[in-house]
Amino acid sequence: MYDLIYTENHQDYKEIEEIIKKRYRQAKVEDASDYIHEHRFSVEFDIEQKDWFTFIIRKRFALSSLNFQLVLHSDPYRIQILLSELGLT
Repeated sequence: MYDLIYTENHQDYKEIEEIIKKRYRQAKVEDASDYIHEHRFSVEFDIEQKDWFTFIIRKRFALSSLNFQLVLHSDPYRIQILLSELGLT
């Protein structure tokens, strides 16, 4: 699984990066910032998308995830089912 995480500032960047590294030590986390997108990093590791989405929803940074945003806009029913399974609807 590969994802891009977009954050608002350096503090959020570091905080979310540490949350991911603490839980998923095997994850490859790299800075993906450029002159247009500051405070962005990539995450790459072997995990099912549903498990990743569950983690980022529970840690409250799902809306920072490019993958989550793409699914939310293209297949909102899928996100609704996941939220229901997590008892969040």
